[in-house]
Amino acid sequence: MRKEMNVLTEWLAATDTELTKRSAVEGMPSNLDSEVAWGKATQKEIEKQKAHLKSVMELGDSLKTVLGKKETLVEDKLTLLNSNWIAVTSRVEEWLNLLLEYQKHMESFDQNVEHITKWIIHTDELLDESEKRKPQQKEDILKRLKAEMNDIRPKVDATRDQAAKLMANRGDYCRKIVEPQISELNRRFAAISHRIKTGKASIPLKELEQFNSDIQKLLEPLEAEIQQGVNLKEEDFNKDMSEDNEVL
Repeated sequence: MRKEMNVLTEWLAATDTELTKRSAVEGMPSNLDSEVAWGKATQKEIEKQKAHLKSVMELGDSLKTVLGKKETLVEDKLTLLNSNWIAVTSRVEEWLNLLLEYQKHMESFDQNVEHITKWIIHTDELLDESEKRKPQQKEDILKRLKAEMNDIRPKVDATRDQAAKLMANRGDYCRKIVEPQISELNRRFAAISHRIKTGKASIPLKELEQFNSDIQKLLEPLEAEIQQGVNLKEEDFNKDMSEDNEVL
């Protein structure tokens, strides 16, 4: 039993050490895909090791029967092994879930940006085409595009809010990815909105500055919450994992 327990304990310790190293990043990791792949592979290995754990527990139960009153010698070892198993496998599951949640939010953000950008490009082409049309036809096109712009504006606002939350909650690397995208989206949406409203391609600097100001207003309360510890962040999660690690 000791031999079987040592093999499983060594695997738990190695997994715990690797997880601690991988999850020690501030915010979210830059190599998200490889981290998710590691988490999924480790979960599969956990499923395989469950059979090993079951075998050890069954062997321990048999030994307790043989030992009689001295069964605590085995019981204590089995209890410690089970506690370590729960601590490590729970941390792996929580870390993977955290990565998958972040991945889902980033994919949703990318899809929203792509959808809005495609609409902007298509609208720009329609406006170029409208310049060649008769005045009444041009007016009809502008009227239709104004309606479309009003329809898509809530999605733009939601995407801005989504970007603000990602930048405030997911660390510096995430911010470096999201900030240029939302800034470019703001610039292009402001430009197309101005063109639809006025029929002119240029956009005043004041309007662009207003969009940047709006983003900062979205970020400020979120960052304040983080400073006050209101939101559960990855740092909190890492702290919990360090405390769990003391069990080992």
